[in-house]
Amino acid sequence: MPFAPAGVARGAGVWTGSPLAVQGIPFIATLIVSFVPTLKEGLKESLQRLRKIGVDIIGTNCGRHPSESLEMIRRIASSDPGPWLARPPAGIHPEVLPPEEFSIWMKKLADTGVAMIGGCCGTTPQ
Repeated sequence: MPFAPAGVARGAGVWTGSPLAVQGIPFIATLIVSFVPTLKEGLKESLQRLRKIGVDIIGTNCGRHPSESLEMIRRIASSDPGPWLARPPAGIHPEVLPPEEFSIWMKKLADTGVAMIGGCCGTTPQ
């Protein structure tokens, strides 16, 4: 299934549903891990708002280390039925994790039940 980038504009009532649903494309929103503490609303309220406007998959993106994504997915899972996605970084240069260590974190994320998993900063095909 093809995926298209999607975002949510700031402000109440900008989206009333997913315009992508008509085309059968999932509407995906990710939270940048380092910005979650600055949400205007609490995390639970933000997740509810995303679902209300038609977001199909909610997840995490970026951060400084995969451990942050793991912690955030666990927080999201405690307030949202899913599905979720995780795109953690392998780290920020010069502290990028080797592929073997990154894969350990990816396994931990997969074990949370995320529907989609990928990599962000510092990841390579290896």
